[in-house]
Amino acid sequence: MKKDLKVICDEFLVYQDMVKDQYFGGYRTVYPVCAYIYLAKREVPNLDFLRYCKTLMKKEFGAFSSFRSYGEKIFTVLLAIDPEPERKLALSLAAYQFLRTRFHGSAFLPLLALWMTDNVVTDDYVVIAEKTNTIYRMMNDEHFFLTTSEDVPFAGLLAMTDRDEPAIIREMEYIFDRLNKRFPFHKNAMQTLSQALTLCYGDPDEKCDNLFSLYSKLENKGIHYSKSYEIAILGILANIGIDHGMILRDFSEVDKYLAKQSGYGFLGFGRRSRYMHTVMILMSYHMANNIEAVNAVILAALLEIQESQQAAAAAA
Repeated sequence: MKKDLKVICDEFLVYQDMVKDQYFGGYRTVYPVCAYIYLAKREVPNLDFLRYCKTLMKKEFGAFSSFRSYGEKIFTVLLAIDPEPERKLALSLAAYQFLRTRFHGSAFLPLLALWMTDNVVTDDYVVIAEKTNTIYRMMNDEHFFLTTSEDVPFAGLLAMTDRDEPAIIREMEYIFDRLNKRFPFHKNAMQTLSQALTLCYGDPDEKCDNLFSLYSKLENKGIHYSKSYEIAILGILANIGIDHGMILRDFSEVDKYLAKQSGYGFLGFGRRSRYMHTVMILMSYHMANNIEAVNAVILAALLEIQESQQAAAAAA
């Protein structure tokens, strides 16, 4: 393994433990995501600052706030990588209030509010909130039974582009149709993937072909990557302009390295999660702080937690 890639792997493992030490219990899924956020930002976790941001969150939001849902730890890290967390929190709350006039509260809405503070001037919060609502309603018109609160963050990221809403939906639907033909039994995941690929630069057919090509090459290597929510991250990795042969070599080396580490295997993260973590490491190695990638990683974690909650409720 390349020396600098091994450094990223080790940092990913260390950062997980550093963040985990600041929290008690909860879903272990969030700790690799928090580590990835720091990696993508090229920052070492500042634990004093993280503790301060935890206090800010509890001071500003009650226990039943969407900011204090199962995404709280991730949202806190997004505050902690900002040099002015108080300002970011105030702006996030302002953006969230505009969004709440158009959407129900959910664990996904604070994520979009936090992204808006980095990418939209305050005077445009209402404009982006309205454009997000328009795109979301158009998604819902196309896929009534698939479109839910989890689609709002990507709708918001698409709203932040300079493309008009009909053009966004046309490309998204074209990509969805191609994805659905290849992976017909995973419509929810394909909707999220179509949103992620629409955000990526390039021709729609080329973006789909890049994903199909990388997925097939991984399968030929015996790597059966999930067709669920994690595939959105793979779709972005397939379209960053890096030679797929290099990605395959790096993927194999990182996966084998993680498999030998504490926290993986029996009683730890299984193969499905390990593959996802491998892609996260490769994303941070090749792309650094890419908003589409970070958003896809966070969404995948929130969806995994939501899936776990629903399974537990069904079992009860």
